[in-house]
Amino acid sequence: HQNRADRADGALLLNENGPAYAARTLTGLTVGSLYTVSFLMWGDNTVGHEYGVGASVGAGPLNTFFGVVGQPGSQAGATRSFTFQAGATSEVLT
Repeated sequence: HQNRADRADGALLLNENGPAYAARTLTGLTVGSLYTVSFLMWGDNTVGHEYGVGASVGAGPLNTFFGVVGQPGSQAGATRSFTFQAGATSEVLT
């Protein structure tokens, strides 16, 4: 795995009020190398309801993650990760 921690972090709100889709181009990849994408996710709408997000890179498989909304102020979120193998020097994360 290669560490891309040198990239700037950014927050993105995806919810039922939109937008519900985002994409980012990952550049500087080495073909055949493994990379790990990590992100923090949480829900903040209706306590006890499930929420989810799907993510993929390039032509790779869809990775689906779920959580349950906690009581207000009780949910710090959960870090989710998946690994992909670069097929090109740049790939689109969706």
